Amino acid sequence: MHKIQDLFDPSKKLNREIESVVTFGAKTVEDLRSEIKEYVVTEKLHRNYEDVLLDLQHAFDNTSKEIGIWVSGFYGSGKSSFAKYLGLSFDKSLMIDGVTFGDKLMSRIHDTAITAMHRTIINRHNPEVVMIDLSTQSVAGKVSTVTDIIYFETLKLLGITKSTDQKVMCFVDMLHSEGQYEEFCRIVLEDKHKRWEDVESNDLAANLIASSLAPRLLPVYFPDSESYDNINLSSALNEKERLTRLYKLIKEKTGKDKLIFVLDEVGQYVASNVDLILNLQGMMQILKDEFRGKVWVIATAQQTLTEDNRQAQLNSNELFRLNDRFPIKVDIEANDIKEIITKRLLGKSKEGQEYLSQLFEKNEGILKNSTHLELQQRSIYNQVLSEESFANLYPFLPVHIDILLSLLQKLASRTGGVGLRSVIRLIRDILVDNHLADATIGQLAGPDHFYDVLRSDMERNSAREIVMAADKAIKIFNGNQLAVRICKSIAIMQLLEDFILSFDNICALLYNHVGAKFDKTAVRQILDEISQSE
Repeated sequence: MHKIQDLFDPSKKLNREIESVVTFGAKTVEDLRSEIKEYVVTEKLHRNYEDVLLDLQHAFDNTSKEIGIWVSGFYGSGKSSFAKYLGLSFDKSLMIDGVTFGDKLMSRIHDTAITAMHRTIINRHNPEVVMIDLSTQSVAGKVSTVTDIIYFETLKLLGITKSTDQKVMCFVDMLHSEGQYEEFCRIVLEDKHKRWEDVESNDLAANLIASSLAPRLLPVYFPDSESYDNINLSSALNEKERLTRLYKLIKEKTGKDKLIFVLDEVGQYVASNVDLILNLQGMMQILKDEFRGKVWVIATAQQTLTEDNRQAQLNSNELFRLNDRFPIKVDIEANDIKEIITKRLLGKSKEGQEYLSQLFEKNEGILKNSTHLELQQRSIYNQVLSEESFANLYPFLPVHIDILLSLLQKLASRTGGVGLRSVIRLIRDILVDNHLADATIGQLAGPDHFYDVLRSDMERNSAREIVMAADKAIKIFNGNQLAVRICKSIAIMQLLEDFILSFDNICALLYNHVGAKFDKTAVRQILDEISQSE
């Protein structure tokens, strides 16, 4: 064995295409076929699926005071995949290669007891699942409550109305509730010579028709057209009545009395707005009190609900208000993604594993001492390096994965993650596109590699000044490989405000060859030169 690529299990196919990140809205058969084929269920995820299914089955079989599940995890951790796949698994009509998606998911979990429980829930209760991505709901100048989004999106998703105008949607809802919808459609065709389904998506036309016919069909609520035109929508809607009406409509439309709302990126949507948090809190209380376990909400977020969790990168000091409303927690941790990375991409052949174990054993002392990070406030930067973790993740160290995840989290916090790649995709790009896999065995990845693959993302995510400064320094020190690596490493690590970028820590990050001695004096000299060049 000579090159890093010689260490890998050939079946991993390093140069294969890997998705940038699993998106909540990608639900075509082709998308799902590709995603579920690559899906890795870790031991922790296995327990999470089991716990959630147990809670759902108990609630649906009996009654429950608990109806909220909070799925938290850093950007690209797989939290959306967990919620998305769980929700889609209850759709008996969703087929992948002649097999239900639910059975495909169960085949990845590999547990007969969980499979039996999953089938029992479907056969006995067959819940309706409504999946909504809140990251796509933000509109400039307008922020809707989560209750509003659930209400109006559900009406559209279930085909109850094609309209996007909230007043028209509420009017159609009332027609359904009063048993007047069919009569309304008949009158529109007879009087207006239009099919309602052809005009309801035209907000202006739909409002004009609704205004003219509201007094005729719903005179108790609308004595004249003016009463429809002047109605204040926010004051007209009682949240409890609206959610009860929505549940009734769903039951009539689908014939199902069990309902699961899967809401992606709730934390990002509500975290900075106390009013939105209070609305979500109130909605959860209504669902809990009124439906007694028949209606559940699975929410995903980059934030935990712990008020002062120092390990969480994105915490709102107001999110803890939701803690009691989402008592069931699914936390996707960094160790989960490390295991997934190993199984999907970095897995070694038997010979490769043995070679790396011997390499570690021979150089354990110098490797640990040279890469040790000092005085870090967050424990994720102080991971213990073991023979197993070294062999599994090489040419990356465990702390490299944590740093990459933190960098993605930071960049995602500025734009919501639009355009960012997943950590496993970044690792693949470093190995293949940046040719680290072609290096000789012993070479290590480092922050300079991270800068290379994230440079364009930094430019797009409010870090343009850092990139410009780094590029200027790189141009000055072009030809000095160590100096260029130092410039790139300092630039990328500046994004992490919680990382202490001391001299010793810079040296630890720059250590890039197992067993080699590292010249700290050269680093000090280059840092002085960089400082003088500013």
